[in-house]
Amino acid sequence: MIWSRYRVLMVVAWMLALLVGGSVSAIAESGRSLVLSGIENDLIHKTAADVLVVAYGRIGVSVTFRWVPGKRALTEANRERTDGDIARIAGTEKKYPNLTPVSTPITYFTAVAFTTLDISDDIRSWDDLKSYRVGVRYGVRYAKEATEGMKRQFGKTIPELFRYLIRDYVDVVVVAEAPGLVSAAVDFPNTGIHRVGQPLHTVPLYHYLTLRNKDLVPRLNAVLQEMTASGELDRIRLRALDRLIVAY
Repeated sequence: MIWSRYRVLMVVAWMLALLVGGSVSAIAESGRSLVLSGIENDLIHKTAADVLVVAYGRIGVSVTFRWVPGKRALTEANRERTDGDIARIAGTEKKYPNLTPVSTPITYFTAVAFTTLDISDDIRSWDDLKSYRVGVRYGVRYAKEATEGMKRQFGKTIPELFRYLIRDYVDVVVVAEAPGLVSAAVDFPNTGIHRVGQPLHTVPLYHYLTLRNKDLVPRLNAVLQEMTASGELDRIRLRALDRLIVAY
């Protein structure tokens, strides 16, 4: 009788764990912690880090970050000096074989148009820029190829290109969205520089774990899928970006 009562209590405890804790796996992972490589001073990695804190928390894993230069971040993860890298392009595992991706994108690299003009036409593609003078950065291949044949001006940095806008050398500037928003808010306040239209270039970025942590991949992927579907992932990234803009 005592043994039967004990088994009933165990079943009840198991069911409560499922209802209250979200999943038994999250409870089983309690106490596990990871150190992830991140690119120092990189806005994409900084905002994606906030997403990972929430996502890993849902499976009972705590994460901290080691902020280092870009290539070093990957090298340290691949050599298992950390447990993974925050976000990289698809196929990174071909060059760094000790890393495995989580298949749901953690964030995106996006390039958008900025202007000081009241442009009523919705810019949805590169072709929509043909009637404008366009500023792009030196060495950015996707922008150079997409604007081939257009009236364009090259600049070394985002602030340099934004100065071209203010001085009316160009009508629009196409640069990475996150640093562009920060530069517009911090370096050029009250100048009217604003984002216009839809992203012109988008590349999904994926979270990578070392092979020794690959058991976490399916559970983390399931959480990221839920966060993406509900819009929570994007909301976290936008809140993080707002916070970083204020911090600058």
